Amino acid sequence: IKKVKIIRTNAFWQEYRKGCRGGDIRRLISPEIGYADLDRLQVTQVDSMFAMFKNTKAIIFDMRGFPNGTAWHIAPRLNKKGSKIYGALFEKPLLSSDELSDDYKFDLSCTFFQPVPKTDKPAYTGKTVVLIDERAISQSEHTCLLFESVTDVTFIGSPTVGANGDVTRFYIPGNISIGLTGQSVRHADGRQLQRIGILPDIEITPTIEGIRYGKDEVLERAIEFVKTGK
Repeated sequence: IKKVKIIRTNAFWQEYRKGCRGGDIRRLISPEIGYADLDRLQVTQVDSMFAMFKNTKAIIFDMRGFPNGTAWHIAPRLNKKGSKIYGALFEKPLLSSDELSDDYKFDLSCTFFQPVPKTDKPAYTGKTVVLIDERAISQSEHTCLLFESVTDVTFIGSPTVGANGDVTRFYIPGNISIGLTGQSVRHADGRQLQRIGILPDIEITPTIEGIRYGKDEVLERAIEFVKTGK
């Protein structure tokens, strides 16, 4: 048995929030394929991104990380249907002192659908591909929900965390922060998201050899899918 003293710090989180990747946030992989890193893309960059990609046949959105509130600006531009679309199904419990009495033998809750915002800007009509893995949580997963509701999206990578919904935090002795959600968030068609996550249509994970040689095998698989359709 070896005892070790360590200092608790949030330095890891600060480094994590700097972004998972470097290079251009949005770029043309080829004249036909656009790439956008949603871990770093800002709301102010969304319109110029679509202008850059307007002649492409596909956009690969990299959601292996945490976004910056861009989903509500991107999803309307992916809406090929042009009609009112719901992106997610929410259910919240309704609790008060009266509702907790023995007179109530049933659950009270509020259920509602979240609509995708509308836009008067032109819709992107090419393919939509989203890269996912275990770094995608909460707003990352909600981004996926909005995208899948407005267009035919292909998810490539590995399952996301499965922890979406407004966060309530509290502290226990030792100044340890615990977070949880008090609501159910589901796919717009009612399918479960929490504890399951967004599941990839094409599953692929990085290999030791790929990491050793600096390859992004998930992105490479997405490019192959765009080019071949499989």
